[in-house]
Amino acid sequence: MPTITPKVLREACLKNGLFTTPHLNDRMYLHFIGLDQISGLQEFTNLKSLWLENNAIREIENLDHMSLLGHLFLQHNLVCRMDGLANLTSLHTLNLSHNSIAVVTGLSGLSSLHTLNLSHNRLATIQALEQISECKSLCNIDLTNNQLDIGSSQDTEESAETIEILGPELQITVPSKSDDALALLEVFVPLPDLRTLYLKHNPIVSKMERYRKNVIASIKTLVYLDDRPIDEMERASTDAWAEGGIEAEKAEKLRRILERDQNYLDNFEALKLRQQEARERYALQAEQPKLSSFPAPTWQLQGAPSQETDETSQETDETIDWSGIELRHGEEPPVEQLIPTDEPHLSRPLVPTMDAKDPSEAIRELYEYKALLACLASS
Repeated sequence: MPTITPKVLREACLKNGLFTTPHLNDRMYLHFIGLDQISGLQEFTNLKSLWLENNAIREIENLDHMSLLGHLFLQHNLVCRMDGLANLTSLHTLNLSHNSIAVVTGLSGLSSLHTLNLSHNRLATIQALEQISECKSLCNIDLTNNQLDIGSSQDTEESAETIEILGPELQITVPSKSDDALALLEVFVPLPDLRTLYLKHNPIVSKMERYRKNVIASIKTLVYLDDRPIDEMERASTDAWAEGGIEAEKAEKLRRILERDQNYLDNFEALKLRQQEARERYALQAEQPKLSSFPAPTWQLQGAPSQETDETSQETDETIDWSGIELRHGEEPPVEQLIPTDEPHLSRPLVPTMDAKDPSEAIRELYEYKALLACLASS
């Protein structure tokens, strides 16, 4: 049978891309190599995860120096006892499924243990699980596919009930679902943070009357039981059943259904109100006049000079005074005084008006207009 030697450790490190210097590794893979014992790991002092599954290991030993070990995987071995775990104070996950463990031990000192997997072992009695209640940090427990039962077959026969059918002549014996099965739940009730529990495929489950309801009602922190989550509705109705029976459970379910439907209606009405407010707001905005992004100009497009004025100008060649701008007849105005327009007079210049009494005011308006055109050209 192979044992853990320096050569085996070196080959495992090279195969899995780890350091050949032992203390530099925080994980180690020693699975599927046929080991019959744990040894030779004294130099691996900084391991946080150790894989030892699918070997032939019979005893948990030589791990006391791994104070940082957080995950230990020993499934599919031949472990019979849970010894050698006392010094693993940082242990977070312990997988011992598919072994030969008959009694749970060694958990009282594991203050950081959150996940315990003991499925497919030889646990047969409630007394074999008593030390689980001493590990207060447990959150997830898997005990599926064991032989957990309330007692021997002789005890079951003594607790059986005889029922008469059609008088004393015809009688049948029905095994009694004793309250002894409920004693199993007392193991898990002291755990303040228990969230997930697997108990399926154990004989005791079929002997516990209203198994799921009793488990949920007894363990208030449970959120997952045997592959099924415990939702808010199931939690509330089960608590009502535990206090007032089936009628209280029905009343609680009806109350929650009506409350849910009322919430739907309230949300729908709130949505309709918001839609109506939005429509009114948009309608109000549509009624308001659209304001220009520029201030109202103090100038306007002057009309075309009359024919009489043109003839007089041609004859006399006099200077034409347009609102303070002196232009001779036939002379084009400066380019900066022209801006695009949708009006018919596309070729006429835009000049300030002469509505002001003071000529200096007209000249000031002209310079303001030229400054505005310069800003528009630069943008």
